[in-house]
Amino acid sequence: MNRLQWTGIQLVERLGIPGIAAVVILAVVVGYYLRVVLPLEQQLMAMGSEIVTVSDKQQRTSDPKSQIEDFQAFFRERDLEGQLKELNEAGTVAGVAVKRIEYRMLDDQRAKLRQYQIVMPVTSSYPNIRKFVSVALAKVPAMSLDHIAFQRKRVGDSTVDAELRFTLFLADPV
Repeated sequence: MNRLQWTGIQLVERLGIPGIAAVVILAVVVGYYLRVVLPLEQQLMAMGSEIVTVSDKQQRTSDPKSQIEDFQAFFRERDLEGQLKELNEAGTVAGVAVKRIEYRMLDDQRAKLRQYQIVMPVTSSYPNIRKFVSVALAKVPAMSLDHIAFQRKRVGDSTVDAELRFTLFLADPV
């Protein structure tokens, strides 16, 4: 028996089964760290440095005037007819019966955006109206919900009447 084998046997006898199990577990953990955790940490560090680089670049190149122009460009990308179509589709998807729609252009000389007020009396179940509002706001991001009022004719009715008032913001045609 050579010296290396004899040393190995002595080590196994001293450690016992719990010691050997601990050594095996330690080897597995170190292997896992080197093969999985370390590469993920490196990817995370690289992503973090990219985020910092992009953030620094935006801060250096974005002056307030260009930020305002970017904001107004968001509203120029969308046309009135397309947004009203999205609003109508949201009602259809949610199963909301629209009784009538009142449109009114609000005139505000100070604002660089036109405001298009939409008043919609609707009838449906409460969950359907909530779904309609959330789908409409998701499909038309340049629109806000300004007012909502519910009225139930009788306590046991499953349908409610609601009045919804939205404001659609549009680019000012200059």
